[in-house]
Amino acid sequence: MPITGYDHTALPAENPEALIAFYKKLGCGTIHEKEWRAGDYPLFAIQIGENAKLNFHDPKLWQDPNFVAKGPTAKPGCGDICFTFEGSIDAAVELIEQAGGEISYGPLDQPG
Repeated sequence: MPITGYDHTALPAENPEALIAFYKKLGCGTIHEKEWRAGDYPLFAIQIGENAKLNFHDPKLWQDPNFVAKGPTAKPGCGDICFTFEGSIDAAVELIEQAGGEISYGPLDQPG
């Protein structure tokens, strides 16, 4: 069976609170945030549009030597995620900066 879509990317999080606040400022929703805050779930997810999400592993999870569902060098800061945006590059830059993000490379006008 061929791959039929995109479900999620999982990333280790150093500062979960900052990630949640940043993505909420970009207009994204969260999944499992309440359970994660209660300590009942080891990760939370950021909903990107209708069909994609980013799962973030809490430090207690990715630092646990018994947790093996990760890459061998997974640490915060690893990962490269690209999103599509319906507006102009200037509008995307403004949105990211207003949310408190910093652009370290680009922007580039390219597909994906």
